[in-house]
Amino acid sequence: MEHTCSIYIINMQKRILRVSTLVRRYVNIKIPEELAHEIDRIIEGYQKLSYRSRAEFVVEAIRNRILDIASMPQHETESSVGSGSH
Repeated sequence: MEHTCSIYIINMQKRILRVSTLVRRYVNIKIPEELAHEIDRIIEGYQKLSYRSRAEFVVEAIRNRILDIASMPQHETESSVGSGSH
């Protein structure tokens, strides 16, 4: 979930400006240790992919899976989502 946060700054002419920015909130998710190590190996071994962290890798993987599921016809999602089959 994202929230709007206002930040006030003073510019060179001593005027106060309000800048709104989105603030993301995060949650922790536990994954098996061996999966975390596999992610680390991918990050280190495939530097051309430019992942900076496990979190960045996992966020992209989850986002891609959500897009895959969203593009499936409804009858396919009822039998395959959550079953571990990809």
